[in-house]
Amino acid sequence: TPMAAGVGIVRPPVLAIHGAEDDLIPADALHTAREQLAQADIGVEWHVHEGLGHGIDPVGQHLAAHFMAQRVGGLRASR
Repeated sequence: TPMAAGVGIVRPPVLAIHGAEDDLIPADALHTAREQLAQADIGVEWHVHEGLGHGIDPVGQHLAAHFMAQRVGGLRASR
Protein backbone atom coordinates (compact mmCIF):
# COMPACT_ATOMS: atom_id res chain seq x y z
CA THR A 1 0.00 0.00 0.00
CA PRO A 2 1.18 3.59 -0.47
CA MET A 3 1.12 4.21 3.29
CA ALA A 4 3.23 1.11 4.00
CA ALA A 5 5.73 2.26 1.39
CA GLY A 6 6.01 5.65 3.11
CA VAL A 7 4.55 7.45 0.12
CA GLY A 8 1.43 8.82 1.78
CA ILE A 9 -1.90 9.42 0.17
CA VAL A 10 -1.74 10.67 -3.39
CA ARG A 11 -4.67 12.64 -4.77
CA PRO A 12 -3.97 13.46 -8.40
CA PRO A 13 -6.27 15.97 -10.08
CA VAL A 14 -9.15 14.77 -12.22
CA LEU A 15 -10.40 16.06 -15.56
CA ALA A 16 -14.15 15.58 -16.07
CA ILE A 17 -15.63 16.15 -19.51
CA HIS A 18 -19.31 15.57 -20.18
CA GLY A 19 -21.58 15.98 -23.17
CA ALA A 20 -24.49 18.33 -22.52
CA GLU A 21 -26.67 16.17 -24.78
CA ASP A 22 -25.70 12.84 -23.15
CA ASP A 23 -28.85 10.71 -23.09
CA LEU A 24 -27.26 7.92 -21.01
CA ILE A 25 -25.75 9.85 -18.07
CA PRO A 26 -27.20 13.31 -17.31
CA ALA A 27 -24.73 16.20 -17.44
CA ASP A 28 -25.71 17.04 -13.85
CA ALA A 29 -23.77 13.91 -12.83
CA LEU A 30 -20.57 15.81 -13.66
CA HIS A 31 -21.45 18.50 -11.13
CA THR A 32 -22.28 15.92 -8.46
CA ALA A 33 -18.96 14.16 -9.06
CA ARG A 34 -17.03 17.42 -9.05
CA GLU A 35 -18.55 18.46 -5.72
CA GLN A 36 -17.79 15.07 -4.15
CA LEU A 37 -14.22 15.09 -5.44
CA ALA A 38 -13.71 18.60 -4.08
CA GLN A 39 -15.01 17.45 -0.68
CA ALA A 40 -12.38 14.68 -0.81
CA ASP A 41 -9.74 17.36 -1.46
CA ILE A 42 -9.18 16.22 -5.03
CA GLY A 43 -8.64 18.93 -7.61
CA VAL A 44 -11.08 18.87 -10.51
CA GLU A 45 -11.05 20.58 -13.87
CA TRP A 46 -14.30 20.15 -15.75
CA HIS A 47 -15.91 20.95 -19.05
CA VAL A 48 -19.48 20.48 -20.29
CA HIS A 49 -19.41 20.21 -24.08
CA GLU A 50 -22.53 21.63 -25.72
CA GLY A 51 -23.93 19.50 -28.53
CA LEU A 52 -22.04 16.35 -27.49
CA GLY A 53 -23.89 13.19 -26.51
CA HIS A 54 -22.42 10.14 -24.80
CA GLY A 55 -18.99 9.89 -26.37
CA ILE A 56 -15.59 11.46 -26.94
CA ASP A 57 -14.85 13.90 -29.71
CA PRO A 58 -11.73 15.78 -30.87
CA VAL A 59 -12.44 18.65 -28.44
CA GLY A 60 -12.47 16.24 -25.50
CA GLN A 61 -9.32 14.57 -26.78
CA HIS A 62 -7.58 17.95 -27.00
CA LEU A 63 -8.69 18.92 -23.49
CA ALA A 64 -7.43 15.59 -22.13
CA ALA A 65 -4.08 15.90 -23.94
CA HIS A 66 -3.62 19.45 -22.64
CA PHE A 67 -4.57 18.38 -19.09
CA MET A 68 -2.04 15.54 -19.16
CA ALA A 69 0.71 17.63 -20.77
CA GLN A 70 0.40 20.19 -17.98
CA ARG A 71 0.93 17.50 -15.37
CA VAL A 72 3.52 15.20 -16.91
CA GLY A 73 6.89 16.83 -17.49
CA GLY A 74 8.41 16.50 -20.92
CA LEU A 75 5.19 15.81 -22.80
CA ARG A 76 3.58 18.23 -25.19
CA ALA A 77 -0.01 18.23 -26.38
CA SER A 78 -0.43 18.38 -30.14
CA ARG A 79 -3.12 20.46 -31.76
